[in-house]
Amino acid sequence: MIELKNLNFSYNKKKVFKTNVNFLLKSGQVAGVTGNNGTGKTTLLKIIAGVYKNITGIRKIDGSVLNLISLSGFMDLNVSVKQNIFLANQIFFPKINFKLFLEMVTEFSGIKDTNMITRQLSNGYLARLGYACLSFEKRDIILSDENIFVADQEFKKKCLDRIQGYLDQGSSLIIAGHDLDNFKFINNKFDSIINLNN
Repeated sequence: MIELKNLNFSYNKKKVFKTNVNFLLKSGQVAGVTGNNGTGKTTLLKIIAGVYKNITGIRKIDGSVLNLISLSGFMDLNVSVKQNIFLANQIFFPKINFKLFLEMVTEFSGIKDTNMITRQLSNGYLARLGYACLSFEKRDIILSDENIFVADQEFKKKCLDRIQGYLDQGSSLIIAGHDLDNFKFINNKFDSIINLNN
């Protein structure tokens, strides 16, 4: 469950992001966040994820969170793909055997050479690597934006199928984008839409 009331966030004293959002999302529900560039779609998701702490108002999160906003945020681009998979394993899924984690991530991402330095990957393969690592296990709440569309059609379908599988198991989803029609892959209808243009 996610509950937001009168939520405001300040980057600094001069720049305050006012959401004026009163929002309740229950288990298994789907919400969309839409708005023009600069209206705060990603900022709102990061506030929900707990990335930004300098907030006023009420932010209640009940459950584990899968943050798919910054797919490469945990990576060190100067080390190998395998080392970054190990890093993700240690940070996010320390109870999962590394050999199994490595096998599952490489199979899902389609990356064959894990000894390659990560910065040599294309943007599409960086997204593949990040998504394969971060979405390894179901979480109660999924946060995502349009970064998934960096990947090719085949991998995008794999990502969307994985999200749908988690929704079918009771996860909640908040997804942000300029055009929510892009997300008609979701069998579940939107239970609510937050329009930050208003």
